Amino acid sequence: LLFVIPHLLIVAHVRRYQSRLHAACERNDIQAVRQALLDGAAIDARNDDGATPLLTAAAAGADDVLAELLDAGAGLEECDDGGRTPLMRACLAKRTATVLFLIQAGAKPLSCDREGMIQILTFSLI
Repeated sequence: LLFVIPHLLIVAHVRRYQSRLHAACERNDIQAVRQALLDGAAIDARNDDGATPLLTAAAAGADDVLAELLDAGAGLEECDDGGRTPLMRACLAKRTATVLFLIQAGAKPLSCDREGMIQILTFSLI
């Protein structure tokens, strides 16, 4: 957040909530992901924007982590609070290899988010 007061600039850091599993997915840390799952981390836990670990891994382009999460039973079509699926998050993050991986894993390329944006169209716009 950024607050502007005449002659004064205040920058406030807003901390996002994410689980240990989300953080490992964002870092593409396969060992930490495996350990979190062994320790009982919820595979479809939500962070503060409604993203599951799989959604986080898709945006990070963490294909090995995605495979691990899918093998562990993560939902391929789960959406965040904006209605974006893992495929759409990968498209928005310009993760071409991840987009192909998710489609091969069975992601539906013609799904829409809450704004009506089709995933494959999102990819074509980047």
